[in-house]
Amino acid sequence: MKIRSFNKRIVHHTILKDQGGTAMVANLLNQGLQALGAGSSVQSEVVPSRKNDPAVVKFVPEKDVFYHIHSTRDWAGTLKSLESAGVTPVITMHDASILTGGCIYPLECVEWVKGCCNCLRGYTDSESILKQKKENLLAIDPILVSPSRWLADMSEKAFPGLRIRVVPNGIMVRANVDANVRHLSDFKGKLVLFVAHGGTKAGYKSGSRWIEIWNEIKQKEPQSRALFIGSEKSDQLKDVFQLPYLPNNTLRTIMQYADVLVYPSLADNHPLVVLEAMMSRLPVVAFAVGGIPEQVESGKTGMLVRPGDLKSLSKAAVTLLRDRLQAKNLSDRAFQLATQKFSSEKMVEGYLKIYDEF
Repeated sequence: MKIRSFNKRIVHHTILKDQGGTAMVANLLNQGLQALGAGSSVQSEVVPSRKNDPAVVKFVPEKDVFYHIHSTRDWAGTLKSLESAGVTPVITMHDASILTGGCIYPLECVEWVKGCCNCLRGYTDSESILKQKKENLLAIDPILVSPSRWLADMSEKAFPGLRIRVVPNGIMVRANVDANVRHLSDFKGKLVLFVAHGGTKAGYKSGSRWIEIWNEIKQKEPQSRALFIGSEKSDQLKDVFQLPYLPNNTLRTIMQYADVLVYPSLADNHPLVVLEAMMSRLPVVAFAVGGIPEQVESGKTGMLVRPGDLKSLSKAAVTLLRDRLQAKNLSDRAFQLATQKFSSEKMVEGYLKIYDEF
């Protein structure tokens, strides 16, 4: 890969510097660009401080900087700042928040197509907020990038006339092993993994239904154990172990010892946890929502079921726990697909083509 000479340095803007999928993509892209000799860095709005509450930094764009916006706490304000500075950025849509007047994903709601004039979820000033976003986007004329074709199609409906591209998310093919969790190799029984920021409180990830799903699995596979990752603290309740947010290398190491990832997300763009499982040869069971079918081909590289069908989801997980040959075949094919299409190098290559449009 080659990068043409930029007169401006590249700044990747995020809410958080090193937590969450958005920050991970920004950092991987930044590292890839630096390796190619580009002047690239990451800036975040929320900056850790010595006090309990982190400092929040206001976004003030500079004219001599090429901005790649990954996330912001205030889309309307950030877009207005870019317009005032006369800056045309690349914007990666890691979720659907830029399309709406408040929510991250509209789910079954179609008001975003109509301008969020009748917000069913009670977001204040949703119509005026979305209207302002659209006006600012038209003024700065960015290139909007979606990791999935699914969200790109939604964006084309919301913002006809804007430049919209698709670059799938990518991650490292191999991750450093966390030696602190190698004791999982001594674990007796089958390990079922659930992962989401917020754990059982993660709304879009069906966190409140994890126990229900797990009980269905446990009833048919009594020797299995569950590991919930993303909770507020470490805990154990009978055969369910809960862990807080973990560094990527720790999660990837745990995945090497797990038997199946159950991912009951009700809305998702191009989730990294699915790619991490694929790279770890961990079979995935998930709802066929959003961009997940672009990552997982049901029956070939994982198993997808109808959104919201908890019993079918549990049944699919049990099938893979019992049929280890099928699980291995799915995970091996998933690994091959992930290394070919969803590596961080492939992602960097895709963004270089977009940067060359400026």
